[in-house]
Amino acid sequence: MRGQANTKHVGSHCDRGGFDELLAAAPPGVIALLCLQAAHAAVPTKATLDTEAARAMQATQAKGLAIAVIDEGKVVRVRSYGVRNAAGDPLRTDTIMYGASLTKAVFAYTVMQRVEEKKLDLDKSIGDYLVKPLPEYADKDAYAHWPSLAGDERWRAMTPHILPAHSAGFANFYFVEPDEKLHLHRERSLEILRHQ
Repeated sequence: MRGQANTKHVGSHCDRGGFDELLAAAPPGVIALLCLQAAHAAVPTKATLDTEAARAMQATQAKGLAIAVIDEGKVVRVRSYGVRNAAGDPLRTDTIMYGASLTKAVFAYTVMQRVEEKKLDLDKSIGDYLVKPLPEYADKDAYAHWPSLAGDERWRAMTPHILPAHSAGFANFYFVEPDEKLHLHRERSLEILRHQ
């Protein structure tokens, strides 16, 4: 809502749109998507965005940056800068980017909405929510090789509480495993988390 400062996320630099904190926290090469809500702040002009983007990219050594300005729930400005890949192709406003961890906050918020609606229990097995056992899901996007878990029933100990905390015991990607199959590690951490 206009007129409410989101100081928890933007901090005291509302006049600068939170870029100072972005610069302090962002590692080199990061692509940041920002949704800013600042008290009494006008929608930044294209020139202001261009100036701040150049400063942010220089300070973080980022090769590409995309910014979306959302005002009263509507996207009012979208800008992109730099390149999108090693070949030097320009980053455009319609470039589809790998969201990776940028999606965590939205996912966590959605999960907690389902908890409030009593549609999800954080401590219930994910097996209770799936249409079929996890190992029976095909690996359509080459991201997680679920069939590798066939015969390993430990996946049933996973809960919606454990998964967002990255405590399930999976490697970040299955292809980092020597046999390029998905494996559960850290069985003890699963057991501890299950009983919290």
